[in-house]
Amino acid sequence: MDLRGHGESGKPSYGYRISRLAMDVKQLLDALELEDVILLGWSMGCSVV
Repeated sequence: MDLRGHGESGKPSYGYRISRLAMDVKQLLDALELEDVILLGWSMGCSVV
């Protein structure tokens, strides 16, 4: 997935705190009903994961 403000995702003027980005990931996993996943982050993505 592209985090908000990156790649093809939307670019809102707010919501760029690590906690908000982490919630975006959680909401995606919940929406896809995924429970047993492995997450890998690079750079800032490590903090998000």
